[in-house]
Amino acid sequence: MTRALTSSGLIHAVAASLLALAACDSGGHGTDAGADAATDLDGSGQLVDAEDSGDTGDEGSGSPADAEDAPLDDTAVPDVDAAEDAPPPPDCEPPERPVGALCRSPYDRACIVDADCREAETCVWRETDRLTGTCIYELPPPVVCPGSAGCESAEGQLRAAFGARVATPSGWELPRPGHGGRIDANGNPDEFVGDVTDPTTFCDCGRDMICPPTEAYADCRSLGEWTAPDADGTEGDGYMQGAWIAGFSSSRIAGLCPADLVGLSCDGPDCCVSVTAHDHVWVRGAVFDQGDLRVAVLSIDAVGYFFNDIERNLAALPADLGVDYLVFASTHTHGAPDTMGRWGPGVNGVDLPTDSGVVPGWMDEIQAAVVDLVTDAVSRLEPVDLYATHVRTGSEGFATRDSRDPFVFTDVVSALRVVRAGAAADAANTLGVFVNWHSHPEAVGGGNRLITGDYPAALRDALEHGLPEAPAIGQPAREAIGGVAVYVSGAVGGLLTPLGWDVIGRDGLTYHDDGFAKAHALGERLADATMAALSVECPDGGTGDFGCAAKLPSTALSLARAELLLPVENIEFQAAAVSLDLFHRPIYNWRFSDGSRPGNNLPRLRTGVAQLRLGAFTMQTVPGELFPEVLTGFALERASAFAIVGNPRDANCAADHVTRLADGEAPRFGCLVRQSNPAPPALESAPTAPGLYDAIPGDYLMLLGNGMDSIGYLIPSYDFVVDPDLGVLIEMPGDHYEEGVSVGDSLGVILDAVAEITAALGR
Repeated sequence: MTRALTSSGLIHAVAASLLALAACDSGGHGTDAGADAATDLDGSGQLVDAEDSGDTGDEGSGSPADAEDAPLDDTAVPDVDAAEDAPPPPDCEPPERPVGALCRSPYDRACIVDADCREAETCVWRETDRLTGTCIYELPPPVVCPGSAGCESAEGQLRAAFGARVATPSGWELPRPGHGGRIDANGNPDEFVGDVTDPTTFCDCGRDMICPPTEAYADCRSLGEWTAPDADGTEGDGYMQGAWIAGFSSSRIAGLCPADLVGLSCDGPDCCVSVTAHDHVWVRGAVFDQGDLRVAVLSIDAVGYFFNDIERNLAALPADLGVDYLVFASTHTHGAPDTMGRWGPGVNGVDLPTDSGVVPGWMDEIQAAVVDLVTDAVSRLEPVDLYATHVRTGSEGFATRDSRDPFVFTDVVSALRVVRAGAAADAANTLGVFVNWHSHPEAVGGGNRLITGDYPAALRDALEHGLPEAPAIGQPAREAIGGVAVYVSGAVGGLLTPLGWDVIGRDGLTYHDDGFAKAHALGERLADATMAALSVECPDGGTGDFGCAAKLPSTALSLARAELLLPVENIEFQAAAVSLDLFHRPIYNWRFSDGSRPGNNLPRLRTGVAQLRLGAFTMQTVPGELFPEVLTGFALERASAFAIVGNPRDANCAADHVTRLADGEAPRFGCLVRQSNPAPPALESAPTAPGLYDAIPGDYLMLLGNGMDSIGYLIPSYDFVVDPDLGVLIEMPGDHYEEGVSVGDSLGVILDAVAEITAALGR
């Protein structure tokens, strides 16, 4: 996620309405606010008595409620089953649910009996409860394969198959003329200025983008000849099925590519694959299989993908495929439609939209692509060998900008090439390759309105088809890697971005301005570095060296995964999830009537982490945008083995990374921290523990950022700074934008879970 302007008035209004809803019972729920307010949820998700609690709890804990801490008081719990005159359950309007005689929001986890809760929840009462208890979800133990039920062994030859499916939306509805804001060079409006429930402001033609030939649609653009209404019922339904470009700000409606940029006659980075996309949104990945363990590892061109949507996709896979788990990551492109809900229709530049940007029909298309890809891959599994490499790009020409202090840019490209067993590692025998780097896919910039995967699209294309000679930068032609190229983003938080910095293309030209030319140049440079490293065999068959490829001596497959419950401390996210219903994801262990006081009754998100090992190659997911210094560690000498430590454009940086501002002033970091920063991070308080590169076993580590979930920035606790009263509503001095796009100070809990599953798999 990248900066967007904030309308504090909207946020304050939404937050106020949320707090009013949460701090007391509205009366419609029929709860005794005075009695229920004494029952709180502490930071661990456990029920506690506010009057007996001497602290605010551990806000970072993900522990479940302990049944022994929630004794049942028979005098407090109404005997609903025994009451002869108990009223029948109400007929609630979805998504509300009946609880006793009342209808409640699905986000309000109040309950009377277990039947009021979701399948994995239990209705827990405390002695202070009078009319309702709380549905509590208890975390299951981690799953470790081989060893856990269903994946007892992982013996024999590793098998794999790759696949790729286009997941570009089949269509969407466009603004009517006069309701699209400014018009860009391609003839597309930069935003939607209208009402998504008022067809006079948009073309209610349906998701096939073909309008009826009637006067009512005379000012609408149609992409074909109308024969019948859309089969999905979206035509004339009175609601705008938009494609809202995610990543910069809300209300950015996707546009259409001009006819002269579509087709074989067009040549250059601005050319489009179709009228509806500059380049396609893809779901790409592989299925790995060994013994009882079968895992699909997929990546989607999207800003993010929620944990519950991944679970929904996994559940949709036919049982006879035998897939134990779906490891899923998003590239975090800022050029694809919204998959999370945060960038829907609203006011361009405002943090939160007025409506969700998720279109259910498109999410169904993504799921269909996932199911088709995995089903086909399972049918083609074959024995494979693995080749791994990692190489550093350096700072010159790769737009390696870190916009938040301290300046640490992880410039390591990691790659895993999967080749038919016993065959040469060439294009003909390569099934696919996973590639990973660490920078926001936003080189096209926030002004773009065409669907794109940004620089990963050019990187994948080059890996699959090769590159010509580049004499301008002294690079030879590169032969295609072959197979299916899969890109996954790494540690992009903190904030790593190509915006505002130069890319030097293989043509020797410098690309500074945002656009498709810059994205294309960066993708090709990254592909060039990857192909160069894969073309060099490591000496003596050793593994772990930089800049060369090694055949892994072991292809042992293993997996560990764990669930987490994280408190949503961010009041904007609370408003987005509950008051505005933007995210469409479940909330856990929270009752409206308990209030929303930090450290106590905070809503919980259910999320998770996974670690997949393929011999000496490890893939580790984190559910958001990790700061790169967490990956490298804060010890400068060690971090410099994996990252550009210190701003290479800061001429005042001393060799020891410390610069004095003036005589008599205290020493202060120069290139690690901008001299203009009014509130630099307290690096003396930074953690001393090793970074993930050292803490996770294996000769190669591929971090899957936004893996298994997308909950925002994952900020080290020492530098997590918010206003003590208004929280994220006020950005603190220095550079603390990322706090406003995070669930809260939760990184410690996530890293504890990573350590737990790492230990479970062993060194």
